[in-house]
This record gives sequence, C-alpha cells and structure tokens, in this order.
Amino acid sequence: EPLRLGKKADPRDSSRKALAFQLAPNDPTTSGSRRAEIKFPETIQNDKVYWAAFSHYVEDWGSFSTSDVGMISMQLHGGNMAALSPAIAFYSRGGRSFWIVARGSTASTPSQSNSVSVKSAERPIQFGRWVDFVVKFKLNTSGNGFVQVWMDGTQIFNHQGTVGYNSGSVR
Repeated sequence: EPLRLGKKADPRDSSRKALAFQLAPNDPTTSGSRRAEIKFPETIQNDKVYWAAFSHYVEDWGSFSTSDVGMISMQLHGGNMAALSPAIAFYSRGGRSFWIVARGSTASTPSQSNSVSVKSAERPIQFGRWVDFVVKFKLNTSGNGFVQVWMDGTQIFNHQGTVGYNSGSVR
C-alpha cells in the first residue's frame, strides 16, 4: 500500500528522507474532487508580510481529463468562511500544467460573487525533480496586498492589490 503521510526515501538521493503526502480513495470530496491537507494554526494576520518556502517533487502521474482541475502544493484561505475560495492557491488542469491564483474582496461581507481573482500564466509541471517555490505575501482587503512567487529562483507571479477577505482569522 502506498505511503499516505510520512517520510520516504528522497527520490533523488536515497540517503535522505522527504515528507510524502498523497490523496487516498477515501479522502473527503470537496467541489467534486478528493481533498486532503496538512493544516497549520490560524495565525496569519492582515497587513503583515509572510514568506513560505517549500520544495515540491511530483512523480509523473500521466495525463488527466482537461476538465480535472486539481490543486497542487499549497493554498491559503484569507478568512474563516468555508464558502470562499483560497486567497492564494496553486492549481492544475489535466495534470500537466499549473497556475497560481490570488483572490480577494473589499466587501465587508465577502462572497464568491464580489471576489476578484488574478491568475498567472500556466506553466508546465516539472516532473521527476525537486522544484523550489518561495511565496511572499501580504493579505490586505483595501488594495494594498500582494502575492509574489518564485520558482527555482525565477519570479513567476507578481500581483499587487486586494488579497484575502474581511472574514476573521486566516487558515
């Protein structure tokens, strides 16, 4: 049975260990697809600058239907309302490319209908190697937020504007 969550040999250097995390058939369904996540405490605040860095290794999983939209790597919800899409997320369609989305709303009662999304250009998923991502962001619902993303040292996304929601704590 495949490893679900834990350490396994680094695919590029068997003397090292890497965190492995993957979906399973019994994971809950959200918006029509399976979902599993590692969740951190709700401590992110508006108007503070944060950095997140991670290395991502994806084994070639083949192609999926182009209607299959999945999220890879990370997401950040900019509030505590389950009905709102993540303020920052990495998505994939068809399993061969990915893009980054920044979202937010200036409304005092945010909803999907009054949210604005900004999408990066699509990029190919790099299979069979470690890819380093760095994300710098500031949640701000009055237009002074930002999301910047680097992949292997090259900036691939730079959004300045509203990021997040007026809905309480962030997760």
